[in-house]
Amino acid sequence: MTKDNKTNELHFLYCFDNNFNKQALTSIKSLLDVSTEKVNIHIIHQNAQECNRLVKKLEGEINLAGLNIYQFDKNKIVLPAVKSHVSEATYYRLFITDFLPKDLKYITYLDADIICVNDPVQAIRETNHELLMDNKILAALTDTKRERNNKLFNRLNLKGNNYFNAGVLIIDFEKWLSTNVQDGLFKIIEKNFNEINDYDQEILNIYFDDNFTEINPYLNFQAIGGQPELIKLIKKKAFFLHYLGKNKPWTVIGIIDPISKFYQEAFRKLKYQEYHLTFERNPRILKKFLRIVVSLKFLEFEKPGYYLIVSLKRFFVG
Repeated sequence: MTKDNKTNELHFLYCFDNNFNKQALTSIKSLLDVSTEKVNIHIIHQNAQECNRLVKKLEGEINLAGLNIYQFDKNKIVLPAVKSHVSEATYYRLFITDFLPKDLKYITYLDADIICVNDPVQAIRETNHELLMDNKILAALTDTKRERNNKLFNRLNLKGNNYFNAGVLIIDFEKWLSTNVQDGLFKIIEKNFNEINDYDQEILNIYFDDNFTEINPYLNFQAIGGQPELIKLIKKKAFFLHYLGKNKPWTVIGIIDPISKFYQEAFRKLKYQEYHLTFERNPRILKKFLRIVVSLKFLEFEKPGYYLIVSLKRFFVG
């Protein structure tokens, strides 16, 4: 294969552990279903053997050009603690130099809580070109600006005015290697080990400090609420729908939101069961669930009886 052909290939990276197996598989499936070109998938996982078993669900996908799974050995490095709904695997993408083939040119990283709604090929290729023109390593979507959150910028000692969301990253991997980004990220981890609040996203922002190319907002479309106009907008324009926050579309709370339909429709294509639904056993979630039941909000769900029965089953049985 010539270098030009190699450069033109599309490569996607996912980093997750067993807590996000079904979610990541759903994301990959959604990408393969709408892509107009064959793509290569790279996965960094805590359990490569389990992941190999998992991805058998993707056998026969016509748009899957190649699939590579890499084992992350957390015993080789001490990572800052994770809290709440965030997985330790959020740190894995900082160490891509150790795993990905060195001859890759561009790679698109996606969080496991992202669904591909429309074909992203052209938008990604345009971003790759912008990276080249800007002579940048990374393209991402601005999450907040200094004037909106000066406290964050001061805490991280950032000099720039833009802080990006790390859920979708388009990377010039050739430049990533040649500038030794990984060593710089590791030094930041060591220096800021006890001050990191927003995990690898803060580490990446400290390193790049506003030195990134802005991506098309529909490549990292973050939406809350189920207004009909918003649903139509997502269907028409969103490439990657990013489910931010704690109330994910597979949770007993998040599944009520009409926007969860994009995730659940993709999940059903994997032929596990009709819906992916989890119920975390803690008082806060139970209180929210009871509020949904008492207010009859669950009747808005397309199958309210199913929602009640499966929710209770997940709570008591798991």
